Amino acid sequence: MNLLKEIQNLVTDRSINPILRERILLLKDSVVKLTDENGDLKKEVLCLKAEVRHLIEKLSQKEKEMKNYITQIEQNTVSDPDDKCPYCKKYTGQLLKIEPHKTYADAGFKTGFYECSNCHKQYDKEIGN
Repeated sequence: MNLLKEIQNLVTDRSINPILRERILLLKDSVVKLTDENGDLKKEVLCLKAEVRHLIEKLSQKEKEMKNYITQIEQNTVSDPDDKCPYCKKYTGQLLKIEPHKTYADAGFKTGFYECSNCHKQYDKEIGN
């Protein structure tokens, strides 16, 4: 049975002492007030949960963006696994920088400047558009 219904039944019971009835009515008012506050708190918790979910999604998106950014940086500074050093023939060439091609820059060609981490020789290589 609902607590408020029980209290109402006690209040309407004629056998209850009038002073006790008065105290029960005060308790009823307190229970009603606390029930209302509880409902408000439940609504606030739901709003906060929604906000936390939104912030988690936003954080996850920022994390993905950061990982993509780090990957781009690594691709521009770390050796290309397909690049083979023309001197020692090992796949250890590290890209140092990229510049526009001296002759075919207008066509989108670039020159990649590498250093081999195995034999430490430097070389350049034409990079297509």
